[in-house]
Amino acid sequence: MIFFEKKTKFYKATARVDVAGLNVSSLSALPLDKKLIILKSLTNSLKLLHEANIVHGDLKLDNILISEPEKNLYVAKLIDFDNSYFSGSPPIKTVGDQVYYSPELGHYNEFPDKMLSSDLQLKSDIFTLGLIFHQYLTGALPSYDTGKYKYAYAAVLNNERLTPIDAVPPKLNALLRQMLEKDYSQRPDIVQIMSWLKEDDIIADMPKKTLKSDPPEPNTGSSRLKMPLELMGEEGARKTKTDPSKKPKSDGLLSIFKAGKT
Repeated sequence: MIFFEKKTKFYKATARVDVAGLNVSSLSALPLDKKLIILKSLTNSLKLLHEANIVHGDLKLDNILISEPEKNLYVAKLIDFDNSYFSGSPPIKTVGDQVYYSPELGHYNEFPDKMLSSDLQLKSDIFTLGLIFHQYLTGALPSYDTGKYKYAYAAVLNNERLTPIDAVPPKLNALLRQMLEKDYSQRPDIVQIMSWLKEDDIIADMPKKTLKSDPPEPNTGSSRLKMPLELMGEEGARKTKTDPSKKPKSDGLLSIFKAGKT
């Protein structure tokens, strides 16, 4: 990327990316080893940003370009850094797609006076990356009670655990669960994610080892991260109002990617 000035205008130029034109359904239908290359290349792109202590802030499918540098080889390139900010120093109001909000980002946008800006760190991107990983692997977002909650982050704020589908290999499933933790301190960082994606058994049916024996149960005690009724789906808000005692469930380098190394 380069910046330059000509007369009274400033310009930004980036390398041209020839997009493969695959939608998320087509990508999720690829063989697992092909999808793993996409996950690695996307993780590597975000890793470069996180190494500079910068949060992307608007990760979503529209901001990820999938190219095909060689036949049947697909890689991801991250774009659109207009909403980026230094970790712990977000703008007063952030923008983006609520479908991909982390719990802390959703809470901060609605109630900035009740949420510390220092809580919006690099690991906000990690939650969103977990949602995107799941879409690339399965074609859909992780499951949650869509009757109660309009968005995934709202479900998590109410202590509902997002559930990766069983079709995801066990070790990848465990990784996704950790990336989608409500407590950002429990999520892996981008370096850990890349390390796990490079392990030989990451897409095996039965992993040689697991990341953790079992994800911890969500904290159901008091927390700054609470979701008000207005951010739930209408049906969920109605049910909650009529039955207040009922709580939600808890629950580049091309050769490098070919070799599975960074």
